[in-house]
Amino acid sequence: MKFTGFKARVAVVLSGALLLFGCNKAPEQWETKTLAWPRNPITGEYFPKAWLIVYAEQGRFQTNVASLDTAATCLGQYGWELADTDNNGRIYHLKRHPQPHGDFMLSEDSIEDLEKAGKK
Repeated sequence: MKFTGFKARVAVVLSGALLLFGCNKAPEQWETKTLAWPRNPITGEYFPKAWLIVYAEQGRFQTNVASLDTAATCLGQYGWELADTDNNGRIYHLKRHPQPHGDFMLSEDSIEDLEKAGKK
């Protein structure tokens, strides 16, 4: 079968359309959040330990962590991954694909202390 001029042009247009539609992918969306080690507001010193509070689908839970690495590892199960660090590793910038659960906070206070103070 010979390609005539018209058939060749139609084939080129169709293959071009297939390439365009096949490559037309929506850009990836990321949810970002900062994980920073809490400091004493009076002295400015970093607390030796902190509470990682996670708002999961099953409810909220807390765990005591001694480093940002430990906190980031715990958050990995909710899709969070390390994007960048700054301030000599005292601040982690995390990212993940948007999800309805797995929000978090790092605090020097436990859930019970925050509720008593009316903060969360």
